[in-house]
Amino acid sequence: KFKKFNKVRVMRALDAVALPQPVGLPNESQALTQRITFSPNPEVQLIPSLTNLLLSIEPDVIYAGYDNTKPETSSSLLTSLNQLAERQLLSVVKWSKSLPGFRNLHIDDQITLIQYSWMSLMVFGLGWRSYKHVS
Repeated sequence: KFKKFNKVRVMRALDAVALPQPVGLPNESQALTQRITFSPNPEVQLIPSLTNLLLSIEPDVIYAGYDNTKPETSSSLLTSLNQLAERQLLSVVKWSKSLPGFRNLHIDDQITLIQYSWMSLMVFGLGWRSYKHVS
């Protein structure tokens, strides 16, 4: 019996040496509360910067600049549409340059991306402006 008792006492002594209980540390729930309260979550920090980034690259509204004082002719309508398309294309290029990482691409890749996406971006913009926001 003494051998068993000695073995148990030695095991308890080893456990106490291997896992010392520090004095003055808060219990587990207090430590978890402090961790939540004091340590910032990296995911939460990304949300404001992502929102700020999206707001900063939001394209400006482009107006047609239609002058209703001039008589309506096919040439004046075509001229105003061409000027509007030119301003929209310049807006697409400006918006593309503000995207993160776009300027890091090779210039040929930048041009190719804009050439293949300008029409889709304009159609998407038209759809977005035409969308009725319902609650």
